[in-house]
Amino acid sequence: MSGQKNIFNRSLIVFAILSLGFVAILGRAVYIQKVHGKHYRDLSQKMMLATRTLDAQRGNIYAQDGSLLATTITRYDLRFDATTSGLSNEIINEKVDSLAAGLAKILDGKKSEYSRLLIDAWHQKRSDLLIARNVDYLQLQQVRALPLINLARTRKRHVYHGGLVVEAHSHRERPMGRLASRTVGYHKPESRQKAVGIEASYDTALAGVPAQSHMRRIANGMWIPIDGMPLVPPKHGMDVVTTLDMQLQDVADEALCQALHDYRASHGTVVVMEVATGNIRAMVNLLRTEGESRCDEQINYAVTESQDPGSTFKLISMMVALEDAGVLPSTRVDLNGGIWNFGSRVMEDTRQHGIDQADLTEIFARSSNVGISRLIQQYYGKNPWRFIHKLEELGVERPSGISLAMEGVAKITRPNTAGWSDVSLPWLSVGYGLNLTPLQILCLYNTVANKGRRVTPRLVDEIRSPHPNHSVKTPIRVSNEPIASQKTLNALTQMLRAVVERKDMGTGIRMHNPAYTVAAKTGTAQMVVNQKYVKRYRSSVAGFFPAEDPRYSMVVMLADLGDSAYYGGVVAGSVFRKVADHLYARGWGDAGRNAPRHWDNDSTPAPLVSGLTVPTRKALQQLGMKHHTTKLQSTNSGSKGGNGFIGDTDATASPGVFASGNSAGPGEGITGSSWLQTHSVKGTWQMVEVNARKGVVADLTGMGLSDALQVAGYLGYPTEVFGRGRVVRQNPAPGTAQAAGKNLTLYLE
Repeated sequence: MSGQKNIFNRSLIVFAILSLGFVAILGRAVYIQKVHGKHYRDLSQKMMLATRTLDAQRGNIYAQDGSLLATTITRYDLRFDATTSGLSNEIINEKVDSLAAGLAKILDGKKSEYSRLLIDAWHQKRSDLLIARNVDYLQLQQVRALPLINLARTRKRHVYHGGLVVEAHSHRERPMGRLASRTVGYHKPESRQKAVGIEASYDTALAGVPAQSHMRRIANGMWIPIDGMPLVPPKHGMDVVTTLDMQLQDVADEALCQALHDYRASHGTVVVMEVATGNIRAMVNLLRTEGESRCDEQINYAVTESQDPGSTFKLISMMVALEDAGVLPSTRVDLNGGIWNFGSRVMEDTRQHGIDQADLTEIFARSSNVGISRLIQQYYGKNPWRFIHKLEELGVERPSGISLAMEGVAKITRPNTAGWSDVSLPWLSVGYGLNLTPLQILCLYNTVANKGRRVTPRLVDEIRSPHPNHSVKTPIRVSNEPIASQKTLNALTQMLRAVVERKDMGTGIRMHNPAYTVAAKTGTAQMVVNQKYVKRYRSSVAGFFPAEDPRYSMVVMLADLGDSAYYGGVVAGSVFRKVADHLYARGWGDAGRNAPRHWDNDSTPAPLVSGLTVPTRKALQQLGMKHHTTKLQSTNSGSKGGNGFIGDTDATASPGVFASGNSAGPGEGITGSSWLQTHSVKGTWQMVEVNARKGVVADLTGMGLSDALQVAGYLGYPTEVFGRGRVVRQNPAPGTAQAAGKNLTLYLE
């Protein structure tokens, strides 16, 4: 009995301890409930409910012609919340099949699979059933209209009565690809990459005002809205309209990329600016990549890369000499054959010309280092500070003022500072011992073109709001006072023209086009690596055109060139010429909108390009246009048709068919005489037959590129093409003698 009693007593003690523990726990629970209940209820509420910030729709970035450069693409993940209020067995049983069928159709799935998932989620009371990822806005709207889901639209107390949970995620896209991608920049808040370009500089305007909304936390850490309306509604970002001309950007991009690969340069930049307004029409920054002639835009070299400019700086040295020292273009300097000792160093001209005496125009056209340095040394050698102060007055170290962050700092080495020596002034005068970005160089040249008045580069034309009254036009900023007299500016322009036009001495002769005038300076500079000059080179050209009435200024720079080819007139000049030719072919683009067109004033331009006979007639017939054909009257030199076109006249076409690519149908042979020029005469389209005669340049004006190339190929002309559209000009001119095999240049617009 004593053993049983001991067991009983022990059991009683255990029971008492458990009872006391239960009472203690119960008491603690009551205490927490009564004393701290509100605190913990609030804490729980905070963990499950919150007011969260949601980004607004980011604004778009456009080119001047409306081309979309950057936009936000939003995609959506769709989930089903089976715990939402308003759902019941009756609703689920009634609507689930129709919902599953709709989802299968919209999202390209199986009805049976969607039906099973939805029913399982209902029985398991799941709040996060994934339906689909990355659906577009149209698919989202279609899903919202499906049975059961669309209950959310009819029951106003709760936005998710239908159980649909939408999680939006956005990403930025650049529809133009590489073109101007570094200028446009990027905005990646989800990554550690720092925003750059227009995306960074205009982030406040583009970002808009974010929304604030009450959110409820569900499974997997997801948050969904719990109110029908956000606490603070979003305000969409404003759009940014740039000054960029994407057709010109494309031409400059292609020309620069080709030159980078042709001359094995590592990177380069092209910037084209309107002289009077400062509007940046093209800004290309390319890095050459190995293989398949590829290039990438990664760094804005035009704005950030500050280096020795080399001979393009000679324009500024010459400006100081003309304006301050009182020299004239006819002033002569002893070149000593192109070699001279300055203190402890020997300076040589690039080409050993052997010339002793030369005037300033010849010195400039030849880009004589000795000539420029001796001139500056003669007038400023005893007081180099005077030369430095004149550079300061000209604003050489002034930032360009472009609305992009991280602009490179201009810097001039000064007397009595580290790096200055007895040879610093001569080398400074030819572009060494100072740092300038390509854009800062361009601003100085543009100032000369703009009658001495400095213009701030303008990359953004307008900040556009959905509300017209809220849109902001960015101002054109032009300085009031010229930096030099008109006499000096005229002399500098003539010197710049000599660089391009003087065949006997000009370093930029390869940029010469007899159709228009160019004022430019070439430059070649050694590069600095680890604070030492190495035998790697920077090739550049800066200038403006047409020289007598400047519309555009341009700078081209290619860097890290080897010994094989690096001169500015050859390397950078090839890019400069292609871009300038394109602008000329377009009638100088925007600046030339009021210029005379390429057709007679008394005739209406045809909506059809001139072209092959059969397809042209078919097009007019299908359009229901009245038309007739006129034989072009013959003369030995060619005659002018009714639309101002000059065509070959008395030749008999050689038999044959044009090269492949003609638009004739089966059995419709196209011979050398079978193309037409079109123009309107009193509401009727007149078609003038044009004949081909080998040995005489045919008139290709008005033709599309395909037809023009066929005719040129038939006549045996290797053809070079600039621009896009239809032919507006050609060289040699129509009707002139031309031997087969010689180049024919076509300019399209």
